[in-house]
Amino acid sequence: MDLGQDLISYPDKGIDLDAGIPNCFYTWSTGEITQKISINKPGEYWVEVRNEHNCAAQDTIAIEFLEDYPFVGLPKAFSPNGDGHNDKLFIYGKDIKEATLVIYNRLGQKIFETNSVNIGWDGSYKGELQDIDVYIYVLEVTYLDGKKMLKKGNVALLR
Repeated sequence: MDLGQDLISYPDKGIDLDAGIPNCFYTWSTGEITQKISINKPGEYWVEVRNEHNCAAQDTIAIEFLEDYPFVGLPKAFSPNGDGHNDKLFIYGKDIKEATLVIYNRLGQKIFETNSVNIGWDGSYKGELQDIDVYIYVLEVTYLDGKKMLKKGNVALLR
């Protein structure tokens, strides 16, 4: 059972926590008893998971919400059509020490990954242009001061 690394997000986004083990009994520090909960306040959160044999596991995660932190993110759309404008999808922001961007298609297949803000997605997968569609992204950023942020969302590929 693993809630993952401590997380930082924006207050208006919130964070969903998932105990990750289905068909068990859950006790969260918030008093909730479901497998997944939504968090919108900073703090330390824990969950205890018990199976039908009364075997238990527990994990804790710290959640922070950014206030006046430098923006890091992606455009809502890009158009890899060869016109020289918005032909690649890049991470935008400042004070970035490390960043990982992963793009998935609607089927959940990973079609792009980069660990560099200087390498953008050109809308292709294995050399083939992808369809006009909405794609899912997961962006993990470590700022120069060591703080981390996880951002998830959608980006539209247009032509």
